[in-house]
Amino acid sequence: MAESRLERVLSAGLSIAGVAMALMVGYRMFVAPPATGDLMSAPPRKVADWNAIKSAGRALGRESAPITLVEYSDLQCPACKGFEENLKKIQAKYPGKINQLVVHFPLQMHRQAVPAARAAECAGKQGMFGNMKDQLFASQDSLGVLSWTIAAKRAGVSDTVAFQTCMRDTTQVAAIENGLKSGQANNVTGTPTVIVNGWRFQVAPNADRLETTLVALMEGKSPPGTSWYQRFVSR
Repeated sequence: MAESRLERVLSAGLSIAGVAMALMVGYRMFVAPPATGDLMSAPPRKVADWNAIKSAGRALGRESAPITLVEYSDLQCPACKGFEENLKKIQAKYPGKINQLVVHFPLQMHRQAVPAARAAECAGKQGMFGNMKDQLFASQDSLGVLSWTIAAKRAGVSDTVAFQTCMRDTTQVAAIENGLKSGQANNVTGTPTVIVNGWRFQVAPNADRLETTLVALMEGKSPPGTSWYQRFVSR
């Protein structure tokens, strides 16, 4: 009798353990973030507040483009410079297909990141935001040494007096503050953080992976590597 009761207890315990193991596997497959070593290959995840994220960015493309790519960016960040170089090559292959939205997220470790973001915004008042962004990335090693005005001239800013006045202004720049708030609200901890059509990468993709993802999205498909569960919950 005692042995029978013990068998029932052990059987129930094994059943509970089996259910717990199944739940753990399911969590790891569909909910839990991937291990650090897997981040480079981890599939992107759908974000919940895509429209709010888009509103924090400065557009460098057509709103009607089939691809909207949000990049939380730091102009002193070497990884951001590398990502931009890859993105430009892809943009050249698919002209007019990508609307890039740049969201300022200057990191505290980069002393020139905030002044650089301000310089880009000051140039943007003269329609040269994109040019200034490119110029600052091109001269990234000289940030803080190269005059902001010289950089602006190289970027095509014509009214350098207005640009200098803008740079001397000590009030907060709304675009920078909004970018920081957006990043903090969405747990952005590093740059570049990339979100494409609402799909957020764990780590900024390399050129091949980015292009593969963009092509899939342009064809109306989900990003490669996403599971049926991720596609289901993103509807």
